[in-house]
Amino acid sequence: MSPLTHLNRVVEDLDKISLDMESFKALASEQRVELLKRLDKRRMTLSDMAHSLGLSPSTVKEHLDKLVAAKLVEQLDEGRKWKYYTLTRKGRAVLHPERTKIWVTLVVSLLAFLGGFYRVFSIYTPVKQEAMERAAMLPKDVGRALEGAAQPAMLAQQPVLQQLLPWVLLAIAGGVGVAACLFLLWRKRPAL
Repeated sequence: MSPLTHLNRVVEDLDKISLDMESFKALASEQRVELLKRLDKRRMTLSDMAHSLGLSPSTVKEHLDKLVAAKLVEQLDEGRKWKYYTLTRKGRAVLHPERTKIWVTLVVSLLAFLGGFYRVFSIYTPVKQEAMERAAMLPKDVGRALEGAAQPAMLAQQPVLQQLLPWVLLAIAGGVGVAACLFLLWRKRPAL
């Protein structure tokens, strides 16, 4: 998946995360919030959740129905005897809103890094080729005689350096942003 496609998907998800009245009602109970937290660790069956919370299965089923109606939890029917419950993207975003922000920042930083890197080489490569072509056309004796004239040629390239500097800085900033986001994602990874 391309970074731009991923960025569009994350932004669409941010729009979908808005909490409606149903979600507020679902999050109003401590037991339902606890269910979300437990489902964040792993998927569970109804009996697993009832046992871990010390509640009756009918009570847990009532809480789960409200969470499913709010689209924070989904029931997985894999054709087996047991049906598992797991968090939806919206449920994960409610529990971990910082992850979505980190992903958006990561994608933007990656685009900045790649854009700056591409632009630096699109400016630098033709200038380097032109200088090499000029040097190849000069005889060796003329090259030595014009060593003193090399300084004006260097001064003539200063506008190229001025063009490169913002793109180099953008690439560096993007690279630092990518590294920081990857570090944060690594630190906040779920425990296995």
